[in-house]
Order: sequence, then C-alpha cells, then structure tokens
Amino acid sequence: MKRATILGLLCGLIAVLLSWLISSETSPLYNYFLWHGTIPSIWEPMNFTVVIASAFTGIRSTVFSAIVIFFQWFFIGFIASWFLLKIRKEKDRVER
Repeated sequence: MKRATILGLLCGLIAVLLSWLISSETSPLYNYFLWHGTIPSIWEPMNFTVVIASAFTGIRSTVFSAIVIFFQWFFIGFIASWFLLKIRKEKDRVER
C-alpha cells in the first residue's frame, strides 16, 4: 500500500508539471506548443475532470485546476500500481 501511495503521488506531481509545461503562459515551452498542438490536443482531453469539476463548482482558478489534475492522476497511479502489485504478489505466490 505504501508503494502504491508513493507511485500515486509521483503520478500526480508529474501530471501537474506536464500540465504547467503544456498549457501555462509562464512555461518555457509555451511558444513551442502554440505552433505544435499535437501534445496539448492529446493531454487536455485526458484531464476532463477539471472541466467537470469547474462546471459543478463554478471555480475557474489555476490552483483549483492543478489540485484536480493532481488528484485525478494520483488516483490513476494509485489504482494502477495497486493492481499491478497485487498481480505481482499473486504471481509470486503461485510460483512457490
């Protein structure tokens, strides 16, 4: 469970960093992504929870978006690593 939590935290932090790099005007890569829209076109729909959360709460803040993105990717990373660790434990148990 500890490994799953650590991986979830890591996924959340990486997702917030990627969101900043891809879509923030203060990002050093902002001008690049203005002219090369493939990565933002893929990344932004993957973070649909920000749109849903903003619609329900009425909050339109960068900090709120970062928090929602962090929690979305934390849960994805946590569940994926928990599932993979469970499969690994089962495989180790069967091999003995």
